[in-house]
Amino acid sequence: MAAEKTVLDLYPALRDPPRQPPPRKTTSYRLFRTMVSPKLAAAHGYSLIFIGLVSNNQVSMHAEISALWAIAYLTGKLAQAPVGVLLDDAGKMNVDVAAMTTFMKKRYLGRKDIPDAAMEIQDYVDLMMRDMGLRADRKSMKAPPTWLGYQAWKAEWFTPYLPRDYSGIIAEFRNRYKALSNYYNKLRFRGWNRFGVADTNIPRPHSCSGLR
Repeated sequence: MAAEKTVLDLYPALRDPPRQPPPRKTTSYRLFRTMVSPKLAAAHGYSLIFIGLVSNNQVSMHAEISALWAIAYLTGKLAQAPVGVLLDDAGKMNVDVAAMTTFMKKRYLGRKDIPDAAMEIQDYVDLMMRDMGLRADRKSMKAPPTWLGYQAWKAEWFTPYLPRDYSGIIAEFRNRYKALSNYYNKLRFRGWNRFGVADTNIPRPHSCSGLR
């Protein structure tokens, strides 16, 4: 399996795990970002999402950011975000799902087919932030300017992230997508899609009026 080989090449220590309980008879989740069906997403079927499936030790942070990610997905705004290229391609999403599922199964053997990111939850949160086009380096954003950015570097690497570090992300999200919606609406009126290519089959981007 290509995904398993890739993960084991990156993390050789996972090749020789301790003895584990018998395998489960159920199959693993096949959800992009552990939340959405690749098939539905690629068909622009922004109608169903599953949140809260990932076991982690930063529940409040994960709940807040995954909820915002879910809103962005359900309202079609992720189609305008950096992750939009992936959401258009079921094949690429399935490759991503296979890699993430394989890593979790090898990393947390006792959890079997249940998504788990106990030690990697910060990376997962950062990934969702980048998906939405928002900055993940929250401490660098708020650190006072110093010589060569020493304080920002120190805060990012040696200070734990807390829920308060994500204060203001709703406003950042609204401002970003309000500007993008206006831009893409202008393209739409000219008969172009978000890539600047003539295409009348792309659905019209939503506005940000639903985020009060």
